[in-house]
Amino acid sequence: MAVDVNELESIPLFSGMDKQDLNRIASVFRQEHTARDKALFLQADPAEGFYVVLTGTVAIRFKPDDGEPLTIAVIEPGGVFGWSSVLGRERYSSSAVCTTDCNLIRTDGVKFRALFETFTDSGVMMLTRLSELVSHRYDETREQIMHLMQDNVPSQP
Repeated sequence: MAVDVNELESIPLFSGMDKQDLNRIASVFRQEHTARDKALFLQADPAEGFYVVLTGTVAIRFKPDDGEPLTIAVIEPGGVFGWSSVLGRERYSSSAVCTTDCNLIRTDGVKFRALFETFTDSGVMMLTRLSELVSHRYDETREQIMHLMQDNVPSQP
């Protein structure tokens, strides 16, 4: 299903962009409905899709080699995930699982990345916002891992 440009305007990644750029962005996205508990992709799957949550929530889960999967982020409406595909990474570093029924928009990461080259100000704005999101998620994940490590360290006598 096609994406409504008006929906894009309400998404933080795209807010403030001109209509012409929003129309081009909408042309590469498709809307999807996904049921609760469905995995959109698994850790180490080929990184192909970039997603935006319209309704519902998606858990981003990382499975360390020696432990149970950890939920490192919960993506809510307006949030994005699957940026490995936009950054040109070969594989996803985590899994994405719908924790509720979700309405999403999805695009191929290569197609989305190609838009950055055709935009001027809007492309810079999207790349800046995307890099801020990646940085913020990295900081949150690092903090969560540090707390988990501290919780598992026996206290000294």
